[in-house]
Amino acid sequence: MFSQEDVRAVQFVRDAQSLGLKLDEIAILLRGPWNKGEIGNVAAKHRRTIRARIAALKRIDKTLEALETCRCDSYVECDLNADQCKRDD
Repeated sequence: MFSQEDVRAVQFVRDAQSLGLKLDEIAILLRGPWNKGEIGNVAAKHRRTIRARIAALKRIDKTLEALETCRCDSYVECDLNADQCKRDD
């Protein structure tokens, strides 16, 4: 059986890998050594990357939400934020 700490560590590794962290960086985050600010540098670098991805995901989500009800013939001719979009409102 695995402890809750083991399960959390595995989930963290899986999530971190999916966000582009390398195994050696993940190992530093989980086990150390945490010397000379290395942990802070690794964490700060990846938080910037994650924040940029979150912003991009929010933009994509907004577009996809609009496309769910859009009835235009193509993305190019549609202005998803304007009244001329042929929605089923």
